[in-house]
Amino acid sequence: MTSGEHGAVILLAGHAPGDAVLIREAFEQAVPAARVFTVNRAEQAAGFARLPAFPGGRRPDLILLGLGLPPGGGLDVLDDLKGDPEFSAIPVVVLSPSHDPHVEQRCYALHVNAYIGKPAGDDGLAAVIDQIITWFLGVIATAGSS
Repeated sequence: MTSGEHGAVILLAGHAPGDAVLIREAFEQAVPAARVFTVNRAEQAAGFARLPAFPGGRRPDLILLGLGLPPGGGLDVLDDLKGDPEFSAIPVVVLSPSHDPHVEQRCYALHVNAYIGKPAGDDGLAAVIDQIITWFLGVIATAGSS
């Protein structure tokens, strides 16, 4: 069973408020049982994924990470989570306005599952989110699913 079939737990970290609303709505429309949580600081992102009493006793099925998280940035969160064997299986997708190949290479060196350059406009972002949902919640069985 994939995460999309039983309601996914999604963590949005470090996205502009308008983008976060659009992303949340896209997930909730495509996966009505999805529980989408939003954080805006680096320590919240890493801490939220590690909560011992995470809602429903589950880890996030997917983390959609922005790199502009204060303090330290999303790269620190990515390094922290992917460097910890207990959390390294959680898929992390970086959605960033940066199209800098050095940033992208750094993310892949830290074992990001996908690095996606954020498209311009709401329609482009909505289309990208639909593809993320299809790929990470529809096609791939995540670590928490059976």
